[in-house]
Amino acid sequence: MKLALFFSQQPFRFPNPINKAILRLLVDIGVNDVPTLHMIKKIQKHAVNLCQITIRSLKTSTEKVVHYNSIADTIRLELAKPQIWEYLNFYPTLSECVSE
Repeated sequence: MKLALFFSQQPFRFPNPINKAILRLLVDIGVNDVPTLHMIKKIQKHAVNLCQITIRSLKTSTEKVVHYNSIADTIRLELAKPQIWEYLNFYPTLSECVSE
């Protein structure tokens, strides 16, 4: 998985022949569990599917098409960021005393 993410990084997006050569080199030097190029591409596609925001379409009464982002996907991606967890407040909060 880590190797697939390594190949997904912007500075390391090499053409397929170079990726194959790197994987072959890892096998030749004795690294265990080296994935195939097909498996790396499959993991990359799965990661893109997990991280993409769905764009929805709606046709108005005047026959215009409006495109908008899925709010559920946007919230899911925002909640996945550990940097913002300290700023989130979920309500209602439970407390020891009961007030009316």
